[in-house]
Amino acid sequence: MFDPKNPDNDLPLLPPENLKLSDRTYWQLSKASRAIASLNTYINTNTENVGLLVLWSFLIKEWVASSAIENINTTLESVFQADISSGKISKEDKEVLHYRQATLWGIEQVEKYSAIITNTLITIQSMIEPDKAWIRKIPGTVLMNWVGEVIYTPPVGEETIRSLLWNLEKYVNTDDEIDPLVKLAVIHYQFESIHPFPDGNGRTGRILMILYLVLKGLLKLPIVYLSEYINANKTKYYQVLHGIRENQDRDSLVHYMLVAVEEQSLKTKDKLEAITNLIKQKKQEIDNLGLKIPWTFIDYFFDRPYCSIAMIEKDEKYSRKTIKKYIDSLVDNGILKIYESDYEVPYFVPEYIDVLFGHIKNKEKVRKFTHSL
Repeated sequence: MFDPKNPDNDLPLLPPENLKLSDRTYWQLSKASRAIASLNTYINTNTENVGLLVLWSFLIKEWVASSAIENINTTLESVFQADISSGKISKEDKEVLHYRQATLWGIEQVEKYSAIITNTLITIQSMIEPDKAWIRKIPGTVLMNWVGEVIYTPPVGEETIRSLLWNLEKYVNTDDEIDPLVKLAVIHYQFESIHPFPDGNGRTGRILMILYLVLKGLLKLPIVYLSEYINANKTKYYQVLHGIRENQDRDSLVHYMLVAVEEQSLKTKDKLEAITNLIKQKKQEIDNLGLKIPWTFIDYFFDRPYCSIAMIEKDEKYSRKTIKKYIDSLVDNGILKIYESDYEVPYFVPEYIDVLFGHIKNKEKVRKFTHSL
């Protein structure tokens, strides 16, 4: 019988026995598969390559959402602006940017080895939590709910944890008859239950999901992120994890994850289509206004939603004088606006922020004027 206060050293190895799924879950698998395939087709056939252009923005949305699950409180605006800053940034923003570095490095490793190995996960955790970068060696780690009750005690003992991670690695990289989207849920549960590190397990586990989607070729670009859905449905998420421990109910977790894949795939495709149309619209406005500004210049403000003169200058395609002239013209004609920031002065396309955030926050900080250097 499951006892949340006893270390789960008998955590069943993978593959799971008797992975029985309900008709409801098989139907949801069909919907999730269609949704992610439709998104992948859109990315592959989009001649503007907008997915690659805006990948950075979608990545930051994932990093902020995943960090919020761990009660690391910051905002999209703050992280976007910290990303272009050369000065001091907050501890919270720094943690999110560490998460960025770990994600991108992990994707490089998957592409390099065509596999997800344990050492990759260990290094990812060390990037996220550099001061707590080791496999747990001593007991005492417990997971508690919001009222302080112990709800799970992960396995203890470094040898036990490493053995479980090796078993997980083998399962991740073994081709079998189980649909990859179903395996995604199984892999996620197993990693979260092993809980191998002193800290950073949740964020590392969510990066593992991203890496698995890349590994299985479900998307050309790693642009579907599930943390946003988990963060919005956090109570249900912990319920389905607990349901496996109490009742061996894997079906509910698989169904939950498949709903997340479907909803986030559809949402991502909608956003990409809106951004594609917006980019075309802004470039047409430049032509209609008779502005002698290269279309590629406006791309800077979609690659980084908040973009500074210094950021564009790093590309070395334009002189500082030319950059200022183009930006002043875009600001004067309402295509760009300026956001007052604790960091460097960022410029942005307001409609693009609308698409990414749903609305512009702190509107009183938005001013339209020509920035003088």
